[in-house]
Amino acid sequence: MSKFLLLSFLSAYWSVKSNESNFCEKGSGSCATGADIRSGSSPTQERRDHMVNNVDFQGTKAKDAYEAATNVNYFYNYAFIAEQKKMLSDHIRMKAYHSAIFDNKDYFQGKVVLDVGAGSGVLSMWCAQAGAAHVYAVEYTDMALHARELIARNGLSDRVTVIQSSMEDVELGEGVRVDAIVSEWMGLLLFRESMLDTVIYARDNFLKPGGTMWPSHAAMYWSMISAETDRQEMEMELTEAEASFQEFVTAMQIDYGLDYEYWREKYRSENENYYVYNAVWRELQMQEMVGEAAQIGAWDLSRVTAEQVQGVEKTSFRLSVPELMRGSEGEVRRTPRPLSLSGFAGWFTVQFNGSNEFPAARPVELSTAPEMGYTHWGQEVCFLRHALSVYAGDTVSGSMSMTRRKDNKRTYQIELTVIMNTTQIGPYIYDISE
Repeated sequence: MSKFLLLSFLSAYWSVKSNESNFCEKGSGSCATGADIRSGSSPTQERRDHMVNNVDFQGTKAKDAYEAATNVNYFYNYAFIAEQKKMLSDHIRMKAYHSAIFDNKDYFQGKVVLDVGAGSGVLSMWCAQAGAAHVYAVEYTDMALHARELIARNGLSDRVTVIQSSMEDVELGEGVRVDAIVSEWMGLLLFRESMLDTVIYARDNFLKPGGTMWPSHAAMYWSMISAETDRQEMEMELTEAEASFQEFVTAMQIDYGLDYEYWREKYRSENENYYVYNAVWRELQMQEMVGEAAQIGAWDLSRVTAEQVQGVEKTSFRLSVPELMRGSEGEVRRTPRPLSLSGFAGWFTVQFNGSNEFPAARPVELSTAPEMGYTHWGQEVCFLRHALSVYAGDTVSGSMSMTRRKDNKRTYQIELTVIMNTTQIGPYIYDISE
């Protein structure tokens, strides 16, 4: 691998990070506002990351350097206390894991547990407090140093061993197998970041036969939304970006005697891909939801393979526009005639059900659905280029698939096709970048 290429990419990423805005925390006042927010990243950072993800790298060395930089960038985030604090302040996330462990102590008392991607060690400490005989907390980043200190200060060092390593390089000792694996591996729209690959590796190499996965199951959902304020803001930003190009072309011709008209269509396409065909992190409100969601996929984490979590195969959906919707004050009201269908949103759930052989005494579900309130995962929204007019009783069908990018295994793309009154719209490709 070219050291120059690698250092160039790392320099670009670190430059972005050094100018990055504070991480987004609800109520902290540290987030930028508007539809351009991508899970707490600044608009400048988001745009640069999106453009980097869409570079067509030529040559093996360039691709190797890019992939190495991508991995460094991914792990870099989780070494920051601010990032860990954001996740620890997500109370829906925290309460679900806490309940799953302490309401099902029989799965942990006297057991050996493996925590994959332990972060600050919170899940490891809870497992130890629930009676685990020993917990191996595996964390790749320097957050492992903080975890070791936090575990010591909570008096649990005798039962929790922190291992700073990638999971794939861990050696627990000859013949060592664990009774349970805990991990908070979920990314945006469940699969982004591709950490589930690592959890599956840990399961296949370290979990005893009959051992349990926490969480044990996962599912993905897809729904219609009506959020015209944000969609129109996106459309306005796109229009302004395109309008500025004529000024640029004129200035280049007058000031420097150069013709840059050739760029017009490419510039339009580039901006449309960024402003429109880029999935947006949103904390949706109930009045923006249109009808019931469709389940797109479901996975049993004790059996799913690494190949099966490369994405979501093309899945058909059929959604109905309801007679009644929620209002901005929570009241029930009749669906507007017509209603503007702005796009679609996806989210996920994970379940802590124990195993088929030994079901959990008290199953727990962690849901990132809009009705549950804020989570740091939010929902991923795919806005339509132009809103559709729909009426109560209408059926909107189509298909959705989700595939891992070939140039960046930690990010995904959604392919969306919509069918309305026998007219097909799309397919359109949306990046899930941040």
